[in-house]
Amino acid sequence: MTLQKLETELKIRGFSDKTVSSYLFHNQKFLDFIQKPKEEIDEDDIKSYLAHLISDKKLKPASVNLAMCTLKFLYEKLLEKDIFKKIDSVKSEKKIPTVLSKDEMRQLLSSTKNRKHKLLLEMMYSSGLRVGEAVNLKLEDLSPNEKIGRVLSGKGKKDRVIILSNNLITHLEQYNKWRAKKNINSEYLFPSNKNPETHISVRQAQNIIKKIAKT
Repeated sequence: MTLQKLETELKIRGFSDKTVSSYLFHNQKFLDFIQKPKEEIDEDDIKSYLAHLISDKKLKPASVNLAMCTLKFLYEKLLEKDIFKKIDSVKSEKKIPTVLSKDEMRQLLSSTKNRKHKLLLEMMYSSGLRVGEAVNLKLEDLSPNEKIGRVLSGKGKKDRVIILSNNLITHLEQYNKWRAKKNINSEYLFPSNKNPETHISVRQAQNIIKKIAKT
């Protein structure tokens, strides 16, 4: 009944079929691992499972955090079990070297008033995206309500999931409102000014970052 309740609630809230499947998958794996009734599940069970994912399954931080989000949705929001207060997210690994401190990044973001350029920079820094991954993002790849996004890896590799921070989600919503006012209709998050049917190029994005860094 627990997973049926989860599936029903996710569908009512308009989650995509792929997300529903992901939430059900992770919660079933958790139940298989813990082997306890839902009424008896506590904080230690959650920590034990997350440790299992990190140490035994060798999952990356983003995957572990995604699993935790699915468990938190069920046990905290639906079943109202207060067992996540002392459980922190796993620190994300950095795909590329980051030499900027948080203060330096704030200064960099404040140095440009261009909404598209600012969001591009923040998306890369916050979610650890490469330039090519960022410019290829489509609106449908992001699920702010679920605080996750999907990055298409290509070349036969599996797509990966990124976690969207609360600040990034706020700025994303503001950016989309701005797009609507400007009547920018494009499936891409960062469309080309000349041709909205495609996205800005990697070279354009690199030049944007260089220009912001020089200001």
